[in-house]
Amino acid sequence: MMVSINAMRRILIVVAGLGMLLSAGAGGAQEPRTLKIGWAEADLTPTERVVITGQHHARVSEGVRDPISATVLALESHADAEVPSRVIMVSCDLVAISNGILEGVRELIRGELPEVPPEAIFLYATHTHTAPYTARRRYAQGPSSIAEGWGIDLTDVMSGKDYVDFVVRRIADAVKEAWQNRETGGIAYGLGHAVVGRNRLMVYRNGRAVMYGGTGTPGFSHVEGYEDHSVNLLATYRADGALSGLILNIASPAQAEGGAWRVSADFWHEAREELRRRFGDDIYISPQVSSAGDIAPRPQVALRAERRMARLEGHDWRQELANRIADAVDRVLPVIESTIDWNPALLHHVENVDLPRRLLAESDVEEALRAAAPHRERYDTLKAWYDAIPLEEREPRWYEEMSMAFRHAGRGDLVAQRFEEQQHNPNMTVELHAVRLGGVGFVSNPFELYLDYGMRMKARSPAIQTFVVQLAGPGSYVPTARSIAGGGYGAVPASTEVGVEGGEKLVEWSVDALRRFWHPAPKAVPYVQAPLEINGDMHKWAGRPSYTLASEGVPGGVLYLAWDDAYLYLAALVDDAAHFNSRNTLQIWDGDCLQFALLPGGEAARAFNLGLALTAQGVQGHQWRRADTGLFEQSEHMVVHDPEAQKTAYEIKIPFESLTMAGAKGEVFRFNAVVFDDDDGGGFHDWVELYPGIAGGWSPDLFGDFVLEK
Repeated sequence: MMVSINAMRRILIVVAGLGMLLSAGAGGAQEPRTLKIGWAEADLTPTERVVITGQHHARVSEGVRDPISATVLALESHADAEVPSRVIMVSCDLVAISNGILEGVRELIRGELPEVPPEAIFLYATHTHTAPYTARRRYAQGPSSIAEGWGIDLTDVMSGKDYVDFVVRRIADAVKEAWQNRETGGIAYGLGHAVVGRNRLMVYRNGRAVMYGGTGTPGFSHVEGYEDHSVNLLATYRADGALSGLILNIASPAQAEGGAWRVSADFWHEAREELRRRFGDDIYISPQVSSAGDIAPRPQVALRAERRMARLEGHDWRQELANRIADAVDRVLPVIESTIDWNPALLHHVENVDLPRRLLAESDVEEALRAAAPHRERYDTLKAWYDAIPLEEREPRWYEEMSMAFRHAGRGDLVAQRFEEQQHNPNMTVELHAVRLGGVGFVSNPFELYLDYGMRMKARSPAIQTFVVQLAGPGSYVPTARSIAGGGYGAVPASTEVGVEGGEKLVEWSVDALRRFWHPAPKAVPYVQAPLEINGDMHKWAGRPSYTLASEGVPGGVLYLAWDDAYLYLAALVDDAAHFNSRNTLQIWDGDCLQFALLPGGEAARAFNLGLALTAQGVQGHQWRRADTGLFEQSEHMVVHDPEAQKTAYEIKIPFESLTMAGAKGEVFRFNAVVFDDDDGGGFHDWVELYPGIAGGWSPDLFGDFVLEK
């Protein structure tokens, strides 16, 4: 009998899971499993003809290429039995999540699933441009919201309002199903890579940026921005260890073919099929679009070469993208299967946040109205023309140019409306979510958020992996200052409600929300009545509060802090099989070395960064941050290596005066420490740390807060 590698992998996982359960049943102690996971899927494919959205012109659907769906993941943790944490995330094959859809789902769940807080539910879209039009308001005025959205009367298509009602019911039913299906499970996560999203803004030598601009001319200068090819993956597992679902977070909308006339989930359809072929027909797949307002899955440079390779391999571009995604998952899953966490922290925070609007000038309104005027004239002409022709006598797709003229004309009115709105409300209120699930952080936003903002969130997040989730709402672009200067489509006033200032505030909110999950309150530094002697003897620290130094979650040492009226004390005892440091002063980090950083008052501008090492020349220190204040010379310090115990002890006693700290009860500071390890004299090869943010790049946002307590 032939068994595929992936099938064998699933068999082995199940056997391993049963082995764990049997050993526990035979008397082995097993930690209680506190996480419950439920999945469900709803078919959102319309049963009637619809207007497809995603382009400036209307497209009445000419069939269904493949189904569109909503995938629901319900999570509940009983780590705190009195107050269980609950989060429900819903991925939708839609262009955006209109307010009507979100409000409608929550309204039904409020009445039909009262134990679930409605605010625990958030929805996000894959941004396919081949999904039905949804009215922004659930109860749009008039018999058809198609006229409101497109300026055309169509009697033989499903209205936006009717489609919203249709999907609200189906999504709510799937939410209930996922909630009722929840069972004990675990999660694992990892990082892969797949080239899917590409920056779509081409910049020319005159400084002008054009969306999907041509690159085969002498005037082409460069691609405007960065591209993020990471595939953030979170896998869920049943109690027996079998894979049950995947969250895949990729910086690209589902727009491999954005202008098609059939309803489709775009490349996520092929991706789901390929993933299920490889990993099991019964798994659920929840796509998330990371910040990708300036990104699309279509290369502008070497486009012909890329598509030629796909043809030579025997598939179309959508399948090519699906294969890339599945290949990334194929590399990550076998690696993370041994790291399943059955008791991950589950924390959720939702908040309505005021973001500054992009402030418009009267000249912006004048320019937008002037640009819209020819389109208004063209629309009026076409409307008068078609009003005189019976509907049955009009040519196929008769409405295409007319609807495009209507939408372009409306962009001028939209700028004027936003200008009026800012006069009495300079802020835009948006709903934002942050979730911690084990070592993963999720942060949502309702926008087409330019990539740079998401990269800032990821870089400063305390999570091991951060899943930025855009289009958890109705969407509009949040461009960068660079893009506004280039004047590309997503950066013009008609495309943006929130500008650079709002984007920066969104970054700060996201980083702060995640940071509170990892560092919910300052850690207490205990007061000592009598001065501690710095002699390398760690017995005096026994019984005092300690903090774990670890590498990828594996402990490698402990750290202690204490204080008296004049000094801050720091000690670390770390595993150290062989001790080497042949460097001097500035380079002592490249060997066995303790390095710590302290920010008085949490202020980055006041940061100290000091290293302490036992070198061939004796104990040496070096200060990297701020001008050298003689901090090392004014401190007492000791480093002792015990080769028999394979341990190294670090101790240092620092005057508060040298740290520009008062040394008073209640004083707060931000702190971090890392110990580098060199076992062969060739330089450090690993480290253990209290928090990220020293090794691998200076990031004070990732440090912990500490407070002097007495």
